[in-house]
Amino acid sequence: MIKLVLDSCVSIDENFIIENDIKIAKFNLLIGTEQIEEPVFPNYFEVYEKLVANKGIAKTSQPSVEEYTKIFTEILNNGDEIICLTMASRLSGSYNCAEMVAKQLNSDKISVIDSHTLIQGMKILTEIIVEEIKSGKSREEVVEKIKEEREKIVIEFIPPSLEPLKRGGRIGKVSALIGSVLNIKPILRFKDNVLTCVKKVMGFPKAIASMVNSIPENVKKLYLIYVHKKDFLLPLKTALTKKFNKNFNEENISSTVGIHVGVGCVGVTYNF
Repeated sequence: MIKLVLDSCVSIDENFIIENDIKIAKFNLLIGTEQIEEPVFPNYFEVYEKLVANKGIAKTSQPSVEEYTKIFTEILNNGDEIICLTMASRLSGSYNCAEMVAKQLNSDKISVIDSHTLIQGMKILTEIIVEEIKSGKSREEVVEKIKEEREKIVIEFIPPSLEPLKRGGRIGKVSALIGSVLNIKPILRFKDNVLTCVKKVMGFPKAIASMVNSIPENVKKLYLIYVHKKDFLLPLKTALTKKFNKNFNEENISSTVGIHVGVGCVGVTYNF
């Protein structure tokens, strides 16, 4: 039997995890002086409240070698195979950690996949993996399928402030200051394991319009994503409903990512 292992960056419902016997390797969060094991989606409220109280300052760390070793060993001891899907390797060391453990265990029953995505993008891939396993596909066939599908996932978001990105080293101090003064809103895109700023727009309404206009008509799944607060979600939801004439799920995102883009961030995740 094939067992699925994910890291906690995935934003997928806890009931789905339990129903499909998925194992989760947890990220760790440091907010102020308190170290917290990242909760499973959607139980992020307390974490984000602590983040707000600490003025948005926090750090994250990847799942440990010990945790991956424990999870992999327990599954292998039961005679099962493993597919491990991790957060994008360009943004985290989770993939490298899981891959190192797989090599140390010297087992030909482990496949570690770099998702090239995160949060709800990982959710889309997880659902595909579960479907493929249930249909009787081999581990090798599932891995090849995911390597194809991961390139079709796009995440775009608009941070409420450039400050978290400055702290994370994604932009410089001068850019953050100018952006704040001029109310410049960057539209950030994560696709194919690469984070880019696709556009800089004056003001939030124009940024929403520009982002929605860029979404192709042939999307398969689309999620409205936000970080803790829905203050800026309504304009995005209205624009998407108008374009596609349907409603989409609104979902909070993993605190591992939310910490770095800031409370109030909104965006979309979709595949095509």
